[in-house]
Amino acid sequence: MKIVSIVALISFLFCVHVNGQGVLEPVTWDWKVEKANEKDHYFLIFEATIDAGWKIYSQYLESDDGPVRTSFFYDTKDGFALIGKNEESGKIKSGYDAMFDMDLITLKAPKASFKQEIKVSQFPLNIAGYLEFMTCDDKQCLPPAGIDFEFNIAAPQDQTDKKKTVKPDESRTDLDDSSNSTVNPEAPSDNQQVNTTNHGQK
Repeated sequence: MKIVSIVALISFLFCVHVNGQGVLEPVTWDWKVEKANEKDHYFLIFEATIDAGWKIYSQYLESDDGPVRTSFFYDTKDGFALIGKNEESGKIKSGYDAMFDMDLITLKAPKASFKQEIKVSQFPLNIAGYLEFMTCDDKQCLPPAGIDFEFNIAAPQDQTDKKKTVKPDESRTDLDDSSNSTVNPEAPSDNQQVNTTNHGQK
């Protein structure tokens, strides 16, 4: 289509312009996993750091006739399920874009965040995949780029262990059964101590 051809031409001209001057990277990505409140639920969080003047494009564009939308693809198919939509946050702007001559949803500098809830059905779990995005400023666009990502989710700790505290009157008395010795309450020995054992949760 005409707009797609324009994007390709802009990308080509930009690559020619920066050739020999180093690779321009106005957007960098980080990701992490966080535990959700519900059992076996987690959040996969992707964070884009965007240079001033640059922007990336929403996952939820109305049309593919313009810039390449931000998208997330999972090579791992088993062991988890996506819950709901991938939520995006940051400096989100909706409206007319003169470069593409259409209405767009953009995420601008300095940060954009994408949050996908999942439910895990097997532990430990490794989730691998890649994200795709395109970035532009007011004059130029970079070619669409793909970034590989990986999450490692360990098995949750056993929540059934409970902390046990031994009271003083429940202290062990079998330390020396053979002697069968007792302490005379009328003449307590010096430095006498009651041995209590506190079994804490590891």
